Amino acid sequence: MKYYKRIILFLIFLLMAVSMPAGKERVIISGNREGPSTLDPAEAWVNTESNYITNIFNRLVELEPGTYKVKPSLALAWESDAEGKVWTFRLRRGVKFHDGTPFDADAVVFTFERQMEGKYKYGEFVLFKEIFPFLKKVKKIGKYKVQFILKEPFFPFPATLSVDCTSIVSPTAMKRMKAEFRLQPVGTGPYKIKEWRKGKKIVLESFKAYWKGKPGIDRYISIIEPNIDKLFELFRKQKIDILRSFSISKMVIFRGYDWVGYSYSNSLSTSFIAFNMKNRYLRKICVRKAVNYLWNKDILKLVFQDHVKPLCSLFPNGMSGYDCDLDRYPMSVAKARKLLNEEGLQKGFELNFLVTRGSDLHLSIVNIFSKNLKKAGIRIKVDNVGFDEYFSRVSKGEYDLTFSSWIADYPDPFSIINPLFSKKIQSEGLANFSTGENIDIIKMIKKARSIKDPVKRERYYKGLNNLVVERALLVPLYQDINLILYNKKQGEIKLNDQGNIDLFMLGKQ
Repeated sequence: MKYYKRIILFLIFLLMAVSMPAGKERVIISGNREGPSTLDPAEAWVNTESNYITNIFNRLVELEPGTYKVKPSLALAWESDAEGKVWTFRLRRGVKFHDGTPFDADAVVFTFERQMEGKYKYGEFVLFKEIFPFLKKVKKIGKYKVQFILKEPFFPFPATLSVDCTSIVSPTAMKRMKAEFRLQPVGTGPYKIKEWRKGKKIVLESFKAYWKGKPGIDRYISIIEPNIDKLFELFRKQKIDILRSFSISKMVIFRGYDWVGYSYSNSLSTSFIAFNMKNRYLRKICVRKAVNYLWNKDILKLVFQDHVKPLCSLFPNGMSGYDCDLDRYPMSVAKARKLLNEEGLQKGFELNFLVTRGSDLHLSIVNIFSKNLKKAGIRIKVDNVGFDEYFSRVSKGEYDLTFSSWIADYPDPFSIINPLFSKKIQSEGLANFSTGENIDIIKMIKKARSIKDPVKRERYYKGLNNLVVERALLVPLYQDINLILYNKKQGEIKLNDQGNIDLFMLGKQ
């Protein structure tokens, strides 16, 4: 009996919390299908972890909303040497961690050296070495000044400091808590962990001593419910304020509710059809162009409705180097046939399309797209395989066509184009452009990171983007859209450019 009384009291408390008048405690309740496995920023690498980390921690820099421009956060200012190999950062004074210890240069050095040297490692440091291959040393040159020494010139370096794994951790808390830090993280951010019941609930409470001032929301409660139908029902009954997990088919249910708000932001991602250019047909540029001419963007509308954004280039909309004028291949069966006929391929040929089992939306795309391909004589054989077999076959080059995608770790085109020409990434099971011979592009990628002037660097990336499209190294498909549903009674709830909710600003909008 006591158990049920506790549940009733808890529900009454939540209802009171969210309905308190202005000036009282403000609580936001969110619903998610999955919870994080860790809140140590050095280990975190998926979206289910990022939303918490971005509110618990700060980084040296942050991104200006809507522009992806790098601006100061825990660092006040920075400068580089002429080569772009030595970067000096001046740090903010008077900032405290949640445990009351001071933020200073020692904390910055600890955060980076920990990942460089594998110290206090209780899980995998998934992203650090991938993002910072040029980082040689981090050193303290004053109580509030640090220096990053790089092996090679890299002028996009400040942008890399916006990623989750660069979140500055409390050295005192890490040394004291060790593996428990994953569950009780200590940062300088506007929120700190109040409660975490794995697979059930996470509660963040505002950090009163936050250096930017009082956060807008007092508490953020994240309810974790794996059953999507139960999650939808909680939102429909207005027992949760934000729905972060949903299926496209169920979205229709809420179209008629006037209390439901929608918040979108573009993801810095690119999804495309990858060619294995070792295939005797696909190594021919005319064949790859023909396949592009047979792609119809309306397929995306049929399959995804309005939940992706069509792309015509490698770089996504919003990223430096994006060019909306690269729509070179409007749907045309006649142009595709002409290209194939000129190559002597009037009789047609067969290609296999490798798809992962369970990817119903991708399978729908293939089924529709293959009808267009057939009109020009290209027959498609679909290989629907499990994930293990898929990655194995991609790594071995045992495919002709397949879906591939990449999400930028930071808002510079280098974060997309460099891995997509990497043989190492291909060997790990992600289809990219390394199966072709594009030595000149690889040299251009290396040069791009050594261009100091951001305007010149953007023009250079546009040139690279143009080359990729002109050589038809891919069939551009779409960039993902981050989307949440929310209850309008809480006011407007916006997603930032990283697909997260800035709780500090939420109560101030």
